[in-house]
Amino acid sequence: MLKPMTATWTATTATPEAQRSIIGHAPTAAQAARAVVAATDALINRGGDHHPRYTLHVGGALVATITTGAGEDGSPDHAGAGQLLAQLSHILQTGPATPEIALN
Repeated sequence: MLKPMTATWTATTATPEAQRSIIGHAPTAAQAARAVVAATDALINRGGDHHPRYTLHVGGALVATITTGAGEDGSPDHAGAGQLLAQLSHILQTGPATPEIALN
């Protein structure tokens, strides 16, 4: 029996100390895009003392790279990274960001 095609996604977090990836799959590229955004949102909401860079891929295609900026006091601006991710989520919901991630 043939297995249905799925779209893989990867959310990678990079800090000076480590790089970690979360990998998943979904039935369609649109669902994979939503899943990688949700996973990255959870990572951003964890906060921390570092200025991580988040790289999002769907089906091998780069969707976004979000780097955590610094607040006025030099601390990580996790809220700003979250706002960028929310804008990306809105774009993915309202229209395709790339031909590979056309939402139905």
